[in-house]
Amino acid sequence: MLPLIYMSRMDVEPDYLDAFVGWCRTRHWPDLISVGFHSANGYLSTVGGQRSCNVYEIPGVEVFDTDYDQIRAVDQQLQIIVTQKISNHSLTVYEQLMTWGLASHDHADAHRPSLASSFSAPAVSFLRFDADDDERVVAAHEESILPEVVSRPGFVAARLLCESAKHPVYPSPEPRWSLMVQWANRSAAEVHAGTAEAMLITSLPDLTQRRRVNAAEHICTLRNTTTWQP
Repeated sequence: MLPLIYMSRMDVEPDYLDAFVGWCRTRHWPDLISVGFHSANGYLSTVGGQRSCNVYEIPGVEVFDTDYDQIRAVDQQLQIIVTQKISNHSLTVYEQLMTWGLASHDHADAHRPSLASSFSAPAVSFLRFDADDDERVVAAHEESILPEVVSRPGFVAARLLCESAKHPVYPSPEPRWSLMVQWANRSAAEVHAGTAEAMLITSLPDLTQRRRVNAAEHICTLRNTTTWQP
């Protein structure tokens, strides 16, 4: 069983962006790792929105319990950021339904995952959408969408995500599904972002709604040193 993917998206005031990234690296992410997050990965969008996209790997929604609430309460800069410095904020918790391009994770579990299956890439693309027929969504990715994506230059790995739970404070307004593709470079991610929506429409012409596409470039990563298996 792979960890859940917890995604935090937001637009940050341009003149505050450097301070925001610094706060993530030195305060917010270490706090999250201390309460049991497996990893924190920061990306800035170069195509589509929102500007900041942080991708976390977590063992389960129980990580949002008491200790998480306490660190939110004592971090005064977090309160300033949420109330004054960001907009279009969304927090979404996803299950990893299918993966491609990852090393075997048969022995992994959500609380002690394999480092070989951890999330990491210089660039990433996201195709988010709503669709009600889960079987058709999975089949279309397995039969047509992913074979095409995997063949593209710069492909590293892909994960088909489906929303599995709501954040306890900020329920997500994001589409339920997300195809998250890891790329070797920004250019490859942007090329895919330019064609991803058309590919989805071709595969599922009558099914998808609220399609959103973006590409983003890596800025920093912090991993928990105690929870990963080699």
